[in-house]
Amino acid sequence: MSYKRAWDLVEELNRNFAQPLVLKAPGGAQGGGAQLTGTGSALVKHYRDIEQAAHDAASHPLREVGRLTQPPD
Repeated sequence: MSYKRAWDLVEELNRNFAQPLVLKAPGGAQGGGAQLTGTGSALVKHYRDIEQAAHDAASHPLREVGRLTQPPD
């Protein structure tokens, strides 16, 4: 992914949430950078919780699907 595409996505996320997720400082002599906001940190936590719940819910069915890919004994 290009640097520009990544920043375009960050800006789109910031527009779609009530509070910004990422604050950025332009480069230059001071170096610039980006910082996740409190809202951004909360979103990451919620996403990880959803990801874990999905993994937990799907683990048994996924094992069963995996068994279907194995040759018979």
